[in-house]
Amino acid sequence: MDGYGDFTGLGVGIIILMMVLYLGTLALALWVGYVIQRTAVKNGMLRAMQESGMTFAPRPGPQYPGSGRPGAQPPYPGQPPVPPATPPQAPPGLSSND
Repeated sequence: MDGYGDFTGLGVGIIILMMVLYLGTLALALWVGYVIQRTAVKNGMLRAMQESGMTFAPRPGPQYPGSGRPGAQPPYPGQPPVPPATPPQAPPGLSSND
């Protein structure tokens, strides 16, 4: 009988545990570096735009001041309120209780 039989599984387990810890530490370091660089780039862009007087690009969709759709803007004082749209009504038909 050899003297290593009792501890063979322990050595393999420690090797697997160390590999998992190494890969986890590497992944955490990459993620933290990504978050720091993303924040730095965002803050740099905001500062450059602020110093140059630029504004953000317009977002797609209807614009706030004048979207071209009636009823999209709140009524101004003195204007009658816009009535809400009524859903279409079903035409009157014969009742099924006859």
